[in-house]
Amino acid sequence: MASNYLKPLVRALRLRPVQSRAHATLSRQFEEAVFRAAHVLSEGYCSRHRDGGATYSGSTMLTVELDHLGPAAAQEVRAVEPTKLVNAMEGSVRLRIRATRLALTEARRRCTQGQLGTAQVETRVHMDGSTLRLDVELEAPVFLHAFRQHRG
Repeated sequence: MASNYLKPLVRALRLRPVQSRAHATLSRQFEEAVFRAAHVLSEGYCSRHRDGGATYSGSTMLTVELDHLGPAAAQEVRAVEPTKLVNAMEGSVRLRIRATRLALTEARRRCTQGQLGTAQVETRVHMDGSTLRLDVELEAPVFLHAFRQHRG
């Protein structure tokens, strides 16, 4: 006859692979304000290689004057320590993705010989007085159009 009993309680150990720490994050409203007020400047070129391939290399710079965010927003931004703001911007995946998409749009507009492949992207954020700058460096292979229309 089987005995009906419950197993004793066992202490569960928690394994925490990552510890939570307080860190500053970028607000979505500030991100929107940055892209609304940004002055965008892009440069880049498509270069062909001897082997017949091509590469696009370029950079896109977003510059925001804090005064263009509006008086209340500019005052709030100035109240934040610049290093803390730069770190929050550099840590924002949304901001980097959005800036990369903007840079890719500029690259496609400049390089019309073919389709861009997977890009290597580097982003940097700088704060210089009342000017905020986001730089996106981009390099991508270009797949040249392989088929040309033949007229007969």
